[in-house]
Amino acid sequence: MKDADCATDNLTRLGDLTCIYAAIGCVLAHHLVSRGYRVGLCCRNVERGNNLASLLKLDGESVVFVKYDVSSESQAALFKTVWEIRGRIDVFIANARTVDGFSPYSLLQRTQPLGKLPPVPDLRCTETNYKGPIYGTVLATHFVRHNPTPGGKIIITSSTMAVQPCAAFPEYSATKATQVAWVRATAPVLFEKEHITINVVMPNAYDTGIVPGFADMFLPEHMVTKSCLLAAYDEFLNDEENQRTGRLVETTHDNLIYHERPSVLSEEMGERNCAVFEPLFKAIHGETSGIDGATKGLPNRETTLGVRQ
Repeated sequence: MKDADCATDNLTRLGDLTCIYAAIGCVLAHHLVSRGYRVGLCCRNVERGNNLASLLKLDGESVVFVKYDVSSESQAALFKTVWEIRGRIDVFIANARTVDGFSPYSLLQRTQPLGKLPPVPDLRCTETNYKGPIYGTVLATHFVRHNPTPGGKIIITSSTMAVQPCAAFPEYSATKATQVAWVRATAPVLFEKEHITINVVMPNAYDTGIVPGFADMFLPEHMVTKSCLLAAYDEFLNDEENQRTGRLVETTHDNLIYHERPSVLSEEMGERNCAVFEPLFKAIHGETSGIDGATKGLPNRETTLGVRQ
């Protein structure tokens, strides 16, 4: 997919200029440019974003930087800019993330009187980590419909905390879990209707520069290598036929592990509860889903229950 165009989120919280080059979004930007992609790069910090874009402009036009907040409507500016320059968007990598901005445990509130209520939680983590990919998916879907050949790829950077939540970062863990649910829920319809694949990369510990001294907290063999991290994204970027969708891949130290969808423990009951009911889908979304396994009509109660009620 040489000469393709890609919109990729940078991190919303960066350290100093050294840290920006270690962050996942920046590592990805370097990698995509090396693969021949034209990259749209975005960040809240204009100076850092422009500096990185300048470093990556190997041919004078490989990278464009747009300042934006992924949790707001300004995210559309990146897509518009890339489209105006290239007239196509092939890949969107939703990589923006931030960590908890409050403590749900209120441990320091123990001595407060009943009438002194805790402050309203700072939910910027939820805004960025969950709302950002949702709006990004909607925007990516809109733009890739107009590609010369409709269709494209969406890759969301999640975390292994999506499936193994961490008590130190409960909000972050929850937002990462919602990303997984979002991908698994939307993948069948996006593929059926738009030939868009949507997948998740779940890194283990990787030093992004967000947390000072982060690497000191882990043994070297418990940290994800750069080559393993990039290999996870390449699993989907290299899918030339664009058939692999709704998948979760975890990065270990130097290996990739795919996570399958959990089995339905309640069997037939649970399977029916999660199946698409086409009349309801059409009422919500405007047309039927057309996906495999969708229920097209009301159940036959005589067959199911033995007695029509």
